Amino acid sequence: MAQGQFDQEFARLDASPKVLEPQIDFLEQAPVIDGLLDDSLRFLPERRFAFAYVPKGESVIPANYRLAYGTGFLYLYLEASSRQLVFRDRAYQNGDGFQMVIANPRPDQAPSEEFYVLACSAVKEPSLEWTRRIFWYYNVQRIFVPTSEHCKLESRQSEGKISFELLLPWADVHPYHPWISRQIGFNLRFIKAIGSDDAMFLGLVDDPLMGAEESKRQYALLSFQPPNIHGVSQMFAQPARSHIVAGDTLEVSSVTVAPDARASELTIGVYTGEGERILYQRVPQDCSSGIVHSHTQVNTSELPSGGYIVRWSAGSTSCGERGLTILPSEDMHLLDKRLRAVADKISTSSANTLELMLEESQLQLRLTYPYETCGQLRLKLESLLELVSHAERGDDDLASMSGFARKAYRSRIDGTLQPYMVYLPSDYDSGKSYPLLVYLHGSASDETSLSKRGARDIIPQGFVAVAPNGRGRSNAFCADHSQDDISEVITTVTQDYSIDTDIILLAGFSMGGYGVLRTAAETPDRFRALAIMSGDPNLAQKYTGDSTQLNFLDERNLRTFANMQMFVFHGENDKNAPYESTRELVDKLRKVGARVLFITEAEKGHDFLNSTTLKKYREWIGDIIAEPR
Repeated sequence: MAQGQFDQEFARLDASPKVLEPQIDFLEQAPVIDGLLDDSLRFLPERRFAFAYVPKGESVIPANYRLAYGTGFLYLYLEASSRQLVFRDRAYQNGDGFQMVIANPRPDQAPSEEFYVLACSAVKEPSLEWTRRIFWYYNVQRIFVPTSEHCKLESRQSEGKISFELLLPWADVHPYHPWISRQIGFNLRFIKAIGSDDAMFLGLVDDPLMGAEESKRQYALLSFQPPNIHGVSQMFAQPARSHIVAGDTLEVSSVTVAPDARASELTIGVYTGEGERILYQRVPQDCSSGIVHSHTQVNTSELPSGGYIVRWSAGSTSCGERGLTILPSEDMHLLDKRLRAVADKISTSSANTLELMLEESQLQLRLTYPYETCGQLRLKLESLLELVSHAERGDDDLASMSGFARKAYRSRIDGTLQPYMVYLPSDYDSGKSYPLLVYLHGSASDETSLSKRGARDIIPQGFVAVAPNGRGRSNAFCADHSQDDISEVITTVTQDYSIDTDIILLAGFSMGGYGVLRTAAETPDRFRALAIMSGDPNLAQKYTGDSTQLNFLDERNLRTFANMQMFVFHGENDKNAPYESTRELVDKLRKVGARVLFITEAEKGHDFLNSTTLKKYREWIGDIIAEPR
């Protein structure tokens, strides 16, 4: 879910800037990151937030931030008046933490679809360490992209103040750099926990969609002071493209800053994913004082498709690396012809899957920015080429594949190809009959989440499992044809595999928890039992603003759940989907006659089950299977 639910009032603190002033100061050396502001950095100007959203009855907490930059990094120090840090689940949403946007500006500063949203949290529990610093969103479609190990964040509390200190490498937000990018957009939102459940938000540019899924972002423009180097020269380099086609040559752009005219040397190496160097090049650089731009051609034309690392260095002070994807040089039109020629040699499901892989590859290639690596696209293309080659020999690899496989069917509703993820046990035998788990994904996720942590753990032993896409990532399974998709996927899987249709379990996490309620309300007789994990019983109205969408806190919408076997889990510390709503739902489900096993974990936030709860879940499933229908 995108954002915690808080009842707040808006307060204007200052005018939201179009361009951030004063200019951001240059630092010759990166500060030590310990959560405290170095005395040598107190010259950095304190910058005010422009607005606040404050819980009713609360006053705005005084807070400010400072910015600086270096050849290889962006520096942020954030400070607020408070006696102590509060550690919460996903504190970057729920406090104490912050969100930072780095964006590619659009004409007239229109909202941008190219951006990073860095999410940073105060953390003390190992289980929440992943929330300390992570790119929450990236370029609209991607979510939870890790930062590099060189990104540093620390928080402190002392003398009535809390503080955060961040060192963000420019390499982590490729292709943005003060001396290379035309302009850089920036936004900042600080979240401070208030009381036991509330939070206060202070921000620079008021963007209601800053924490929203699949949305463009707003920003102010950054303005940088010219660098002032007193010691050795410094350099920053990056490939002009992060993906090329086999046979192409790679261009590396570099920028050097020096105190005076001097000679320098840039070394560039290309390495395999295993770390073996396969190309090496030394390039002399004649530098004048100030900023000097250079471009170097690296002969990669003999390298086959694959994933590579480009490493560069200049002297002892400047170095870095960037991933490089080399894509197969296969002609897409020719590949389409080959695919159509083998369609009658393989199953309908396999042919649909190969066709969807080709459609998606073509679309992804068009939509991938030059600065992006595309390892998944490369793997998909390489897999597609291999599968087509095998099909030309009469081998249907997809039909015999166990474990997790992403497949496709052609919808009877509109003729489109739609994806789903299926799991087959390693000992799958078509001569036996298998119970089926249908899994509905959470928001900002898709059908592939079935194979990831949490979801894969709830697949019962001996089950086939399937995850529909639902025609969208964040539609609460109530958008056009999302329910049709779930139904068609179940029909497809029961036709393709040996499924015991008397034992179909429907499970979902977060948004998928609401999807379970929505789907079962429409087709209750299809499912033996339901499992809801960290769901919100009124999510569709919150997502769409449509009061006609089903609210399952209304008992009139629960009558179809009478006698239904249900497993419901919710962490009591969940700030994204209210625990109290699920507790109310369970009470009302029991009132209408549903047979509910309700499990909570006192310290758990918006997450899946721990090992103890997983054991209870599996025991519950065992009881369901053993009970005559």
